[in-house]
Amino acid sequence: MNRAKLSAGRVNEVMGLAPLPAGLALLVFSLAVWAGVWGYADYLSLNLRNELHLWEVNALMEKSGKWEDAVNDTQFAASLNPYNPEYRMYLGKVNEWKALSYPTWDHRSKEERDKAINEYRAAILKRPSWSVAWGSIGMTNFYNLRVKETFDAMDKAVAFGPWDHLTQMKALWIGFSMWDHLSEKQKSDLVTVMKRTLSGPPGLWKQVIGIAVGLGKEEALQVHLAEQEHRDLMQTELANRKARKSGASPLDTGGK
Repeated sequence: MNRAKLSAGRVNEVMGLAPLPAGLALLVFSLAVWAGVWGYADYLSLNLRNELHLWEVNALMEKSGKWEDAVNDTQFAASLNPYNPEYRMYLGKVNEWKALSYPTWDHRSKEERDKAINEYRAAILKRPSWSVAWGSIGMTNFYNLRVKETFDAMDKAVAFGPWDHLTQMKALWIGFSMWDHLSEKQKSDLVTVMKRTLSGPPGLWKQVIGIAVGLGKEEALQVHLAEQEHRDLMQTELANRKARKSGASPLDTGGK
């Protein structure tokens, strides 16, 4: 048999394969194209993810302008795959970092935070129950002095992500910051979050205690510290805060 002369249909016949119906073949081809486009979009966003990681580690934004290219790539990625909300989250984080380059209450800082909120809300439209995005909306609205929006976002974050560690940190940060203005139900919900974090791994409850002390709301947490190591860390954090305020080294207090 001359294989070179076999038609595509004849090959299928010889191999026992049935030819795909035209409609199904088109569907398979379309799915392959979509997968390729979305894969390329994810590749484009990789630069921004890497830059965000570096900025978070170094606590500053690159001055080289590399982030501009990364932002442009991610905006293009979002246009290629508008169904992926993570691209909008990355872009919102960039706006938050840009806000940090200005004084907290400067109008330029507020404008960047508004842009961040818009990006986070675009992400929420695609994934309404994304608790981390709701937490980010709450924290950013807090800095823009929008109390109602802050509470609304915090409540949704707690409801949608009761066991998500990053969501817990964001919700507790908002809660401790606004503790004196919370309703009894909101306080009760946050106490539940506190207890979950305190029963979690050391890295988690250490963060919670640090946040509470840093925001001056250790009383809200102190009563729930059941373990001695929790109470010891609380005392260390309080001593360190006192030392920082007095200008002394924490070592001068013996860490107690």
